[in-house]
Amino acid sequence: MFETYRRLKQYSASDHLTLDTKQILIDNNWIDEERDLITYNNDNRIIQELHQEHDDSDWINEEKFDYEYPNSQTTITKEYQFENNTWVQYTQETLSTSATMWTQETWNRNDQGAIVPKDRLETMFVNDKLDEQISKIWNETNQSWENDGRYKVHYNSEGLKEKEELFDWDTTATPASWVLNVQIIYEWSNNNTQLIETYQDCETANCIPISRRLITYNNDNQMLSNTSEMHDSENDPEWIPYRESLYTYDSNKNNTIITTNAANFFNPNDVGLEPSYEIRNYWEEGVALSVDFKTTRDFNVYPNPTTKVMHIAFKNPISTNYKLKIFSTYGQLIKQLNVNQGLSKITISLEAEKSGVYFVHLYSGKKQNQVFKIIKH
Repeated sequence: MFETYRRLKQYSASDHLTLDTKQILIDNNWIDEERDLITYNNDNRIIQELHQEHDDSDWINEEKFDYEYPNSQTTITKEYQFENNTWVQYTQETLSTSATMWTQETWNRNDQGAIVPKDRLETMFVNDKLDEQISKIWNETNQSWENDGRYKVHYNSEGLKEKEELFDWDTTATPASWVLNVQIIYEWSNNNTQLIETYQDCETANCIPISRRLITYNNDNQMLSNTSEMHDSENDPEWIPYRESLYTYDSNKNNTIITTNAANFFNPNDVGLEPSYEIRNYWEEGVALSVDFKTTRDFNVYPNPTTKVMHIAFKNPISTNYKLKIFSTYGQLIKQLNVNQGLSKITISLEAEKSGVYFVHLYSGKKQNQVFKIIKH
């Protein structure tokens, strides 16, 4: 059964979203279901997001987020749940930023009701590019932060990625040290219009190739093809394609046709790829909005790698609405959501998704503003 609903939005004089109400259609009547109330300070930064649900007679508090800004580089976010007619704090996140480093600390409510340290993510930048991320966990016994995971990026002379590495902190070694777990190799060719992206398992002495993507681009840096292959050292050839997506654009580069061919794993006698599905994207004329992401330092994605959720924290509340899409390495759309202007952080659950690499795309209007990679363990 389908649900018919609508959203009613109100904006301030400075064009910031202040009220977002969801109504559902029941017996030809629009009924209030839930709403978000957003409050800003004089600098147009969010200081509170309040979520309420309607119980047929009145609005009931459910949860809220309070934001504090001790200085221009620090944001403190506190999450509360409304229980027994009072607000109970469950988490606190502190994000501190500088030109070369972002630090994110998460504290959670323990069984005794105290807010205590849980994990910490340190993100380093070099020449406006992500260089390294180190995740740490709180050791209650030693009352200190201890290493947990490490992510390192290497770039070529043209500023393109040539290798990504994932490390685990090995406490059994003497002394404890970082151990390479996974690496991704990027091989660019033909004036950077062709890319081979190879995933390798490095848990053994030598890194073993697992899978790879072969990607081609046109001169406008738009994807033309994306072929995924599995590695089988006992097979000839060793690389076996299992999915291929082909992209066709019209003369204005707006309308898109994505044709996907895939292997039939349900019939082992089938060899090669066969037509699987086709997606056609058409754009109507409208006002193209824009979000200003001049460098990757305008927002932070953490934790990365992740096991359950992904957070995107912006330095400042975003100035307009945009759309977020998450794709698997096979090109499958995993999640899609709209993000309203004025927000400074969003949280997305990946707990139900399989372990692997996912690509997050940020769009405003017809324009794709940013693409970044998330690794789910």
